[in-house]
Amino acid sequence: MPSSSYKLVAVIPSLNISQAFPLETGHRYLFGSAPMEPEMLIFSLDRSISRRQAWLEIVDETLRVERHPKASQPLNNNPVLTTLELKTGESFKAGLTTFQFVIDSEMQNDRAAELTYTQSASSFAAAMRKGAAKKLIDILAAMPALSRDHPKPADFLVALCDHIHLYVPEILVSAWSVISLDKLPEIIPLHQANQTEDNPLPQPSRYLVKKAMSSLAQGCWVSQWSRDADASRNALSLISSNVEWAMCVPVLLSERERFMFYATGTRNMDRVELRELQQVLAALGAMAKQHLLTAIAKERQGQIGQFFSPLLRPLLFYDARETAEPLKPGEFEATSCFFDLRGSARETENAVLQANNTTGIGEHFARLEKLLGEAANVIFETGGIVIDFQGDAILACWGVPLPDSASNSVQQAIIAARQIIDVMADYDWPMDSSNLRCGIGMTHGKVLAGLFAAHHLGQTLLAKYTVIGTAVNQAARLEALTKKFCVPVLIDGAVAKNLSNENHVVRRIAKVRPAGMNQVVEVYELVLPTEVGGSGVSADGVLAYQAALQLFESGDFEAAAEAMRAVPRDPIELFLSEHITSMRRHGAPANWNGVINLMSK
Repeated sequence: MPSSSYKLVAVIPSLNISQAFPLETGHRYLFGSAPMEPEMLIFSLDRSISRRQAWLEIVDETLRVERHPKASQPLNNNPVLTTLELKTGESFKAGLTTFQFVIDSEMQNDRAAELTYTQSASSFAAAMRKGAAKKLIDILAAMPALSRDHPKPADFLVALCDHIHLYVPEILVSAWSVISLDKLPEIIPLHQANQTEDNPLPQPSRYLVKKAMSSLAQGCWVSQWSRDADASRNALSLISSNVEWAMCVPVLLSERERFMFYATGTRNMDRVELRELQQVLAALGAMAKQHLLTAIAKERQGQIGQFFSPLLRPLLFYDARETAEPLKPGEFEATSCFFDLRGSARETENAVLQANNTTGIGEHFARLEKLLGEAANVIFETGGIVIDFQGDAILACWGVPLPDSASNSVQQAIIAARQIIDVMADYDWPMDSSNLRCGIGMTHGKVLAGLFAAHHLGQTLLAKYTVIGTAVNQAARLEALTKKFCVPVLIDGAVAKNLSNENHVVRRIAKVRPAGMNQVVEVYELVLPTEVGGSGVSADGVLAYQAALQLFESGDFEAAAEAMRAVPRDPIELFLSEHITSMRRHGAPANWNGVINLMSK
């Protein structure tokens, strides 16, 4: 294993500070809090550690720690302990600090971050009172205007870099998009601040980038490298040969939208100055992230907010961080509903052909807008969401993005379907003289639902909440079958199972395999009055049909034909009668299972 893959990480939890020391095999290090001898490993942030604390040496992949004879601070709070042997991942304590022996094979060709500082909300207030923070107050105050004038994350970060350089010209800050975090992170500059031929933009250290981005679970981190801290070791840095220090400030908005600031300086600063600057940059990164998340939440509401009910919008779009979880793609049990107007396509064609000006077309679209708007309001009022408008059709769902029980989502969807049909029946309908004015197909089952977005260079170009799955496709197929059966609402077996029989009458039509699909669907009619386009079949008529259907599915076609004599005449009765007649004439196919294969959509 390469020797450079070992390191000792010192952590002071109470101060949220850590420092990494690369270790090499075959080398014996003196470790302490002050430069008492040449080539010491110095951790000066914990003054309770002795100036000569311990000797460190790697032997056979084990770190041997020997307490220095002059050390007043014990190891692991044990005054009699003089020697420790640590395997990778193990640690020891001295003073306020915990030291962990680790392996990092990915730092073979790059520099480790010498110091990492976590900026929490409480320490931010303290940092703002420090002298180094005061010079950046104007930048922080300008952020609301910058986020308003530059709504896209990349443009905002570029503008912020310009402001930083304006107020603090000795600091060179550039903004980058982090495309991936592999062994060598892939990053792309968003702009190059104050770059000239004589002063090219320093290329970020890939290790420094990965160190900063991988530590985000604990807060907003700034990872830093300082030439001065490594001068005694004469180590070459891949950060830049022209800078004295570099800091990487992550700005993580989501798993796909990852940005960072990279700050460098040519003036040598002491440790106090560097740490104060770290605090300020951490605060700057945290506030930049907050402004961007707020802007993204507003943009997202503008993109897809209209598809959610007014009651859901405050929950989903208050903050991008809160939005991310419920809108995250995942598997849901949902009720899907596909709603389509009848005769709208023909009316649209007539409006286009007959209108000598835009008046006829405008009036037609105004009618469509009113009808679809009222249908959407019903969906919202029953707790559903509008997934999409597809011409004169609507795809809606219940049970996403906030999960709900199957019985409740089905009941609410059925209530919505019933109210939509009533709205259509009450409307002065110029499109079709029949009572069947719309078709609704409804299913319940597993769907993949979530916010799907198109990204480029870490920026969201287009976002849309959608649902995908067999249940969604079947809802569209059931809606198409409403034309064949001349009824307004068809549902599948899962919806029928979760309906209350006391409030709704359903008729099982058949087990069918829709054209182009492998799955078998149990098709049910939601029985509605003839005044709204339903079959109006009585309870006795439903029982008579069920008896004939059971005989048909069992393969007793003669008895099924006889039982059909008691079934009221309607398009559904005609559908089953035709298939019974076909089976009587040609016989059932081999391995008959009662499923009717539909040849057309």
